[in-house]
Amino acid sequence: METKTRTPFKTVVFLGFEILIGRSDIENDQLTFEVAESGDIWLHVGDDFPGSHVVIRKPVEIKVPTEVLRRAAELAAWHSKAKNLGKVNVHYCLISEIRKEKKRTIPQVR
Repeated sequence: METKTRTPFKTVVFLGFEILIGRSDIENDQLTFEVAESGDIWLHVGDDFPGSHVVIRKPVEIKVPTEVLRRAAELAAWHSKAKNLGKVNVHYCLISEIRKEKKRTIPQVR
């Protein structure tokens, strides 16, 4: 019986730009903090909806066309819990501007 190997991230090529989509919390972290490079563009649905991290791989010194940014935003919305809403906010920035939030622990009161 043949087993299928799952590719690390869903990949879409649009107008020659590679768009990577995380499919789980672990993949989102790997994509954002291990795979993406400082000049890549990171996207995620806003308003506290859970969803995939989306990265547009950006060759150095090439401006990403609006159509590519729009398509990546559509993919971020589709791969989120907000996909059935009419419109959704999508945040984007350079990957170099992303920092992993430290988990906060609440001290137990005794």
